[in-house]
Formats: sequence, C-alpha cells, structure tokens
Amino acid sequence: MSRHYIVNGYSVTPSPHTLKNIRDKFAVIYISFANPKFYGRKMETIVNFANENFDNVMILSSGQLYRHSYVGIQPVESDLATGLALAYERRYIREELTKFQPLFDSGKFQLRRWVEFCYSAEFAAEEKKMRRLYESSPSVRAEIDEFSQSFLLNTPALKRQIIPPTQTSNFLKLNKESGIQFILEELAMMALLAENGYPVILYPGTIFSLLGDLIAGKYPLAPEGLRKSIQLTVDLKRMGGVARKSSRLKHYHAAIINS
Repeated sequence: MSRHYIVNGYSVTPSPHTLKNIRDKFAVIYISFANPKFYGRKMETIVNFANENFDNVMILSSGQLYRHSYVGIQPVESDLATGLALAYERRYIREELTKFQPLFDSGKFQLRRWVEFCYSAEFAAEEKKMRRLYESSPSVRAEIDEFSQSFLLNTPALKRQIIPPTQTSNFLKLNKESGIQFILEELAMMALLAENGYPVILYPGTIFSLLGDLIAGKYPLAPEGLRKSIQLTVDLKRMGGVARKSSRLKHYHAAIINS
C-alpha cells in the first residue's frame, strides 16, 4: 500500500467557532520552511483539506521571515541574510508549490509572499503593537522568550553542529533578539492579514500556546487583528507504507547552509 496522509482531526479556536461556521471566511496556510509537514504528501493533504472546506485560500510563503535562520552560520549582514532566505523561498515554491498551479489558476487559491506585506506601514504598526505587548506583559514576554529559544535550537547552526554543543548557551544569549523578532513578526503578520479579511489561520499542529490566548482576547494590548483571528489546527495521520523519519528538515538545513 502506498504511503499517504489524511486529516485525522482538527480543532477550532476560539469557541464557539466550528469548521462548519467558518467555511465562508478566508483562510491562510502559513508556510513554515522548518516544518516537514509543509513538504510532499503532507502538504498535499493540507492543501486538499483547505480546498474541500474553503472557497478562498491564501498560501503564504514566509521567505523574508526566515532570514533569522541564518544566525550563527557565518558572519551574514542583514541584507545578505534576506537575500539568502528569499533564494530558499524561490526553491521551495518551485519544488513544493508548482504542483498546485491549477488551484492558483482557478482563482480559489492564491500564492503570496511575506515580502509583499512586511515593508508596509500597516505591518510596521502591527509589529510595534506586538513589541509593546512583549515589553509590557511579563507573561507574554516569558512565553515568547521560551519559544524563541525553541526556534534558535532548531536553526541549522545548531542542528548541523556548526556551533559546537559546548557553545549552545552562548549562541542562545547572543541571538536571543533574533529569535524574539521572528515570533513578533509572525504574530504581526497574522494580525495584519486578519485585518485584511483573512482571519483563519490553518496550520498542522499547534503554533504556540500564546497564540490561543491572544486570539481569545486575554491581552487587551494585543493587535486587534489577532483578536479577530481563528486558529484551525489540523492533525495529520500517515496511512499505509513504511514509517520512516522525514529527511525534509535535513534538506532544509542543508539548503540554508549551502545557499
């Protein structure tokens, strides 16, 4: 039996939203290059699920955001890191998203890139709101600091041991702000797109627990767009074939290093 995947379950946040009553809304599939679920048959399953349940879907490629993945690999200036991230994005689009061209041609799906939004005044305003929330709320700061460490621990510099394990603590300290900025920009983009009519965040698995609290309105200083957002989390299950460890993250790490 050939190996394939199905959506084994899903959850919608906040209640009382259900999949049935959000199908008329616009959805965004937020691509994470470091997540193996956005490659191959897993990505096909996510796109098929979106196609079956929504009439308007944006696939957002996050090239510009992933400039933060270059920390620690070599002395890379900001402009060069951005260029390298965009080069990887072009490769990802060519290898992983070309197969969905019929959906793009239909008008039901659209492919957009991070760089189309992140230089706007509107994005800067949302990022500023997230920065203010981070600096004013100890609980938000603690969660973002924790998740930023997880992001940094999964960058190629550490995963491929370009940075020796003995220097991990120093690496995390030196690059803490880059990890924090990654998360603030990600949340700012979600707020911006919700304000622009794309409130449904479609993602395989939990992004991070803080997002649910922001969507639920727990933090009044959070961007209003986040309080308008709806998180749709899908759970993928492998069917058939032989279980094997995905090599996609290795390919991603190697591509970043060799860019």
